[in-house]
Amino acid sequence: MANFIKQKPSLLVGQATLTKSQIDPTATLAFSLRHFDLKQGQRFEEWEERRLLSRMLEVFRGYCLRSPIVQCFNQNFKPYKEFPANSEFKHPAQVPPDATWYSMHIAGLPCVVGHMINHVFFVVFLDMHHKFYPTDIQNRGK
Repeated sequence: MANFIKQKPSLLVGQATLTKSQIDPTATLAFSLRHFDLKQGQRFEEWEERRLLSRMLEVFRGYCLRSPIVQCFNQNFKPYKEFPANSEFKHPAQVPPDATWYSMHIAGLPCVVGHMINHVFFVVFLDMHHKFYPTDIQNRGK
């Protein structure tokens, strides 16, 4: 008889943000480090050495204070309906499998990758080299 693994249903079912129309247009973005992955991407110290950490915090502050969340969805804040198949990262165990992933460009190539529930962006990876969703953009400027 085969062994079947019973998976618990995700806590995100029905809560993951999929479209702009599902978001309160007056809400501002909030951030959480609860799902930050220390085993993939860079650590805060690496971003601090390259002066990216302060830039990231400035971008976060701008989203938190001034911008309604619907304005986050532009060229610098990209949604992915699922974890990219060609990613050089692995889906971390602490992030539910049905999470809607987003990448937020901070300064050119470097981006912050995470997922959202309602208006909260859970930071998961610091991606200095655009490895979460590899594209031709990596080769620019080389």
